[in-house]
Amino acid sequence: MSISKNLFAGRAFLEFYAWAEADGSLPGWSFEGGGPHGEANAPTPAQDYFVEYHLEFFRQQGFSRYPSRLHSRLLFATRVDAEAFQEKHPERTFGRRLIKLRASGTCACSFHDGAWLDYLRQPCTFDLEALSRVAKAYWSGRTVEEADLPFLGHPWREIPVIEALVHGDVVPVPTALPRSLDLPGFA
Repeated sequence: MSISKNLFAGRAFLEFYAWAEADGSLPGWSFEGGGPHGEANAPTPAQDYFVEYHLEFFRQQGFSRYPSRLHSRLLFATRVDAEAFQEKHPERTFGRRLIKLRASGTCACSFHDGAWLDYLRQPCTFDLEALSRVAKAYWSGRTVEEADLPFLGHPWREIPVIEALVHGDVVPVPTALPRSLDLPGFA
């Protein structure tokens, strides 16, 4: 078993949360069906390719022990994180239900603040130095709260949403969790 600040590898009792499709299928990576959480109204594919390419490039350069975002299940570390994601992106959870999952067998798992991706998807241009700082902060497990991020001349503030990149098997845990039925913009 190997453990660091935001990386775990081995066998352990780990639980996660995900917004599953109505048919119970788990989220996976797909540029066709949206971004990493399978969102239908995701940023444009070009934005997603750019963000994911850059994060993967830096993972390979300095964080190669970490699971790749492109080859892992992108889940949430806690129910609070899954609900915060729903609050920030209701269109991405519409019609889905929150499920609890448990690691089954040996897995590699790393924890990261998904708000870094929201920052990278802002409508602006980042130079390579800024992209490098963001990628290093993402992979090292820092939250956006720990950084002083500028956006259009003002501080950029976001609530952290911790996602879990899981490489290994996960199985649903039988529970009764709510389904997201709220339409975006309606409370």
